[in-house]
Amino acid sequence: MSTSLVRYFAPAIFTALASVCAWPRCTLAQDLTPLAEALDPLVTPWVGAGYFPGVVVGVARGAEVWIQGYGETAVASGVTPGARTLYEIGSLTKVYTGLLLADSHLRGVARLEDTLAEHLPEGTTIPSVDGAPIRLVHLATHTSGLPRLPSNLRTGGVDPYAVYDAEALYAGLAAARPRRAPGTHYAYSNFGAGALGHALACAEGVASYEQLCLARLCVVQGFDDTRVVLSPEQRTRLAPAHDEALLLSSSWGFDALAPAGGLCASTEDLLRFGQLFCVGREHPHAAAAAMTLEVHTTPEDGPPMGLGWHHAQGFEAFTRVVAHEGQTGGYHSVIFVAPDERIVVTLLANAPCDSLGQLGVTLLRRAHGAMVKPRAVAPLVADDVLHQRALSDLPAKYSVGLLDSVAIEAEGGALFARRTGRPRVRLNPVGGDRYEYRVIGGALEVLRDADGAVRGVALLDGEQREEALRK
Repeated sequence: MSTSLVRYFAPAIFTALASVCAWPRCTLAQDLTPLAEALDPLVTPWVGAGYFPGVVVGVARGAEVWIQGYGETAVASGVTPGARTLYEIGSLTKVYTGLLLADSHLRGVARLEDTLAEHLPEGTTIPSVDGAPIRLVHLATHTSGLPRLPSNLRTGGVDPYAVYDAEALYAGLAAARPRRAPGTHYAYSNFGAGALGHALACAEGVASYEQLCLARLCVVQGFDDTRVVLSPEQRTRLAPAHDEALLLSSSWGFDALAPAGGLCASTEDLLRFGQLFCVGREHPHAAAAAMTLEVHTTPEDGPPMGLGWHHAQGFEAFTRVVAHEGQTGGYHSVIFVAPDERIVVTLLANAPCDSLGQLGVTLLRRAHGAMVKPRAVAPLVADDVLHQRALSDLPAKYSVGLLDSVAIEAEGGALFARRTGRPRVRLNPVGGDRYEYRVIGGALEVLRDADGAVRGVALLDGEQREEALRK
């Protein structure tokens, strides 16, 4: 689940509510047709350059909505994705979790300043620093001090989150050793978001995060295509997952960490979700949506944070812009909301693509009226001298242990790594001999001897470091 957008911007109550929230299905608004014609040349180069098999773009301005699919749902399928094509939305789920927290706070069920311990089973060990407890607001703003992933998450295999259940979550919390007091520093945490959603489900007395989403949000707002677990019919509309080389991959499953990245959604549903946060929109979650947009913390080492939302910087033409990005093993998602201008932009693609956020920025500015010229989009190939050198001398197998290894390959000017039992990931150069692999997070550093020859690689995951030596 990705955090690259953050770096890019550096600098049974529900039944009654459902009856008063009738949302129209998304249709092309006539006065947005010129905008659609302007957006086409901005999007098509990205598909043509092979960044993803296909992408669905959604734009809402006020009450009008425009949705357009580009490319294919799978390579050579000939099927164009559309408004009801489903995608894993990854970390965009955290914004839903933030809204559920605000909703719970306003109803007095679980409040922002409540401690995490108050809403987990008695006896659950929760870490603290100097006696300062982790509060729900810390979890929603990535200031809890918890690591990006729990230490007991076994990421081997192609579905890293599927078997991480509630008991594993409690054990992970007991084993966590935060170094910084809650509320003092920004550190993006899937672990924290998962713990937050699980605590909210416990507070509401429901068995799972999905049941919480259904009861308090999806049924109320009519989000029929927003689910953790898809029905057989919905699975027929799920765009196939692809890896960064556009080879067919597999979708991910979630259990206790579903609140961090487990939702699937269609563009139709996601765009309507974004409209919940537009000023002047009347709906049952209006007060909760406004609460999520408030700046709840402004850490020195991170962006201003709402509840799940990152307040994006560099948009002087807007009153404010909030954004989030999501990524799983075979999907990428982006959402931008300019609440006061009542503009929402969403992008859903079925392959990881670090540049999707940049495309979203372009579309948001164009939707606001800025003139943006189409540009040629070249395949993502780094020209760094060390990267060019690594293309020739890094591909090999590296031993992590007796039964574990990492294979690195070069393809099309890019480097890919595959660890035993895990999906292949693209290595994204970030300078020097360092690469990041953002699908499940982490980084890789090239280890060279005194003569500059590659002797191994260092695998970095938060504060954990493993060295793998060349075979």
